[in-house]
Amino acid sequence: MRRVTFPCALTSPVFREAPVALTREADHLSEPDPAKRTPQLQVDELGRLQTYPAVGRVGALPFAVIQSARDTYVRAEESRRLLGPDTPTRCLYEVDAADHAFPGGHEALLRDFDDALAWIIAHKNLSAVAAAARCRIPPPAPHR
Repeated sequence: MRRVTFPCALTSPVFREAPVALTREADHLSEPDPAKRTPQLQVDELGRLQTYPAVGRVGALPFAVIQSARDTYVRAEESRRLLGPDTPTRCLYEVDAADHAFPGGHEALLRDFDDALAWIIAHKNLSAVAAAARCRIPPPAPHR
């Protein structure tokens, strides 16, 4: 069996838009200055950034979360409640796995991750075409 290692959701550029096993709080980010804090930047009593409210800060950028059904930090059901329903720019993937490390669900996790990345790329391509049309700039030629 292939071993799969997943980086922290908020430190890898790829995982910023498709985090895997998103926790309720970010332990490795410093508390924002209260004077500059927007409503989406919430902290708990220990000063840890609350990740789900922070998702609102990405605005209209596509954002997918891949969560284990029985994650020991935030189960997929709780993730759905915190993230809300799927929208054109938000998507939750629930993987039937035993805990935060996705045991028994690695293949489904990889499939969902591929799907999430394709969804994000498609959304960004549509956004680029729409922006180009508004600005009357021809869309970029496809890579060959």
